[in-house]
Amino acid sequence: MPDDLKTTRDFFDAVADLPAEQRSAYLDQHCRDADRRAQVERLLAADSAAAQLGFLQLPPAPDAELSDRLASAGAVLARDPLLGQRIGRYHVKSLLGVGGMARVYEAVQEQPHRVVALKVMNHRVASRSALRRFQYESQVLARLRHPNIAHVYEAGVASTAGGDLPWFAMEYLPGARPVTQFAAEKQLDLRHRLELFIKVCDAVHHGHQKGVIHRDLKPANLLVDASGEPKVIDFGVARGVDSDIAVTTQQTHLGELVGTMQYMSPEQCDGDPHGIDTRSDVYSLGIVLYELLTARPPYNVADSTIYKAARVIRDVLPVPPSTVAGVAPRLARRLRGDLDTIVLKAIEKDRERRYASAAALADDLRRTMTGEPIAARRPTAWSRVVRWIYRRPAATMLTVSTFASAMIVFGGVLLDLYWSSRPYRFEISPEGHELRVVLGNGASYPVARDCNDTFLFAEILEPRSASAPKRPLLVGVMAAEPGAFRRGLNIVDADGDVSRPLRVLTVDANLLPDVLRKRETELGQSFAPSTFGAEHLLVADTFSEFPGDEIVVAFRHVFYTQTMIAIFDRDWQQRFAVWADMDLDALAWLPDARQLVILGSNGQYFLHERDLEHVASFNHPQVVFAIEPGLGVQLSEYVRQEPSERPGAHECLRPKWYWMLPACAAAAKYELRPSRASDGASQVEVVLTYEGASPSFAYGVYWTLVDGTPQGEPRFSETYNLIKQGEVRAWGDTPVPSKSEFALTKDLPPLSPGTGPRPPGSPSPP
Repeated sequence: MPDDLKTTRDFFDAVADLPAEQRSAYLDQHCRDADRRAQVERLLAADSAAAQLGFLQLPPAPDAELSDRLASAGAVLARDPLLGQRIGRYHVKSLLGVGGMARVYEAVQEQPHRVVALKVMNHRVASRSALRRFQYESQVLARLRHPNIAHVYEAGVASTAGGDLPWFAMEYLPGARPVTQFAAEKQLDLRHRLELFIKVCDAVHHGHQKGVIHRDLKPANLLVDASGEPKVIDFGVARGVDSDIAVTTQQTHLGELVGTMQYMSPEQCDGDPHGIDTRSDVYSLGIVLYELLTARPPYNVADSTIYKAARVIRDVLPVPPSTVAGVAPRLARRLRGDLDTIVLKAIEKDRERRYASAAALADDLRRTMTGEPIAARRPTAWSRVVRWIYRRPAATMLTVSTFASAMIVFGGVLLDLYWSSRPYRFEISPEGHELRVVLGNGASYPVARDCNDTFLFAEILEPRSASAPKRPLLVGVMAAEPGAFRRGLNIVDADGDVSRPLRVLTVDANLLPDVLRKRETELGQSFAPSTFGAEHLLVADTFSEFPGDEIVVAFRHVFYTQTMIAIFDRDWQQRFAVWADMDLDALAWLPDARQLVILGSNGQYFLHERDLEHVASFNHPQVVFAIEPGLGVQLSEYVRQEPSERPGAHECLRPKWYWMLPACAAAAKYELRPSRASDGASQVEVVLTYEGASPSFAYGVYWTLVDGTPQGEPRFSETYNLIKQGEVRAWGDTPVPSKSEFALTKDLPPLSPGTGPRPPGSPSPP
């Protein structure tokens, strides 16, 4: 731009922003050149007149004469002389649209038979540059072969009474709509909008590779046909980048604005043809993408003057799409980040900072759809990790699982070290009946079940044997070996050093079942004695041959359900042992029947494997059964928990009775409570309790097993009274449920007929 023209423009920029009453004084003070001042005043007058009219709007008719002329023009349009005529090999059917240089008709070609869009030069366009531009469009389109660019079939010149009319026939797109309108009508989601737009970018890039700059990319020229495919049309203002074509056939005058202002790049607004390249089309694509994502353009210049619209396009920075008012919060979150960056890079004011090509813009859109780092900015280490996770969910799950497993193992090692080195000690309570752990800070707690995962129980026995401590302290250890204590039953002198056991009882390695030995060999699983902890303890007079009580201990594997039930005399000699594949919950002794009652979940089978029609669960069935221990019996076999396995089994492996309990909620559990019946007979109550119940006895007894006969056959009775309360009481604000409400699941039948007695009212076995 010449220096004198730039100076005039600078004066105009400064004065246009001032109120009208201050402009004259400003020019008096700063613009002493009369000719320049006259130019500025003319520009101001033109700007004011344009502002009153509105940009790209027709001025109102000043008189009736203009109205008559407009009506006459409409009548001429209605009786278009080309309608019904033949242009080349095409029969003109109807008028589709009128542009500044040409009219577009619907026409029919006979050989081959097809409907085409026929573009014909207007008679009144006398400009030689406009004629060259029209002729050039057909040449340009004929060079383009892309599925998303409207095809040009043929071009020529028709002789009419008004002179020669250049024309060309191109692909007809019935029912086609602008891409933004199509997306809104179909309510396309974000992914489908981006996929549609990427095809447009690919088509424009194809034109750029053929040496064509479109220069008028806008929704009206980016149509979507009835099949949902986008088509780029109207290269009527395209400008070839080939030097010969640029000079000889497509010379745009300095300052001439061609295209639609809303979608024009800043360099197009400057009107410099030498400053326009493929990045101008990238800018227009960015504006369309902005509108496609937010339903509104980044600038609203529809009601502005040409000058003010150009200033907005050159100087005003757009807001990120994610912050546009009216965008849904969910969509805003998806736009925030990569898509904001991509759109703003495409519509950069400085073309050097834009995408170098439409293909680069499309590539970044593809990357953000697949979760890869975009080229528009350098990805951070964290963003690379997030995108790697997004692209490889299976590998991520495997990595996380491996890491979690490693952390669990590592945590176990740390826990071992912690227990072996933590500053704690043991002491007997002042009453002399309880073992307590005293921490380094002075806090203490009793060693009892559910207190921690290491010490499961601690019980002090009365003196019994000279070879044993006067008051044996039995401590069951299940978790990692903490200091001097080891997994198993630790025997401590309650009146001596309670921090160091005298001996540790555990499973006899010689009694390991063959199936476990096989698993050690084939699967590498360890079933060494050190992997079993003492989980349950029962002191009872199980063998009449010995005076006083024996010690019943349940040793369970630290990882699996394999459990050995062993009985020791008070000299700590093992007198009985059997195995049970179950998670054992409780032990009880029926002295009159000489039966050991065992409660827990059967580890051999799942509920659904029992063929019970009303059970659809993968939980292990909760069972209660009784065995009669035999002195000197030590077996490396499992108690038979399946009727079909009973024939031929050792007597101690065959339960005296066996019952499957009704399934209960996760927050509930069964307990065994030895007591005496009203007639003095020993009995065991099977109690269903709920966690957090108050009082602690929860809802009540489910049934009671009484050994009232010499054979010890239990009989069943049902009661729904709260145990030891004598009356039905409420728990908090919730009343104790009635019988029908209490039995939330159906009573499960026994495993097979005759395997055990049924509670009154329970269903018959299948």
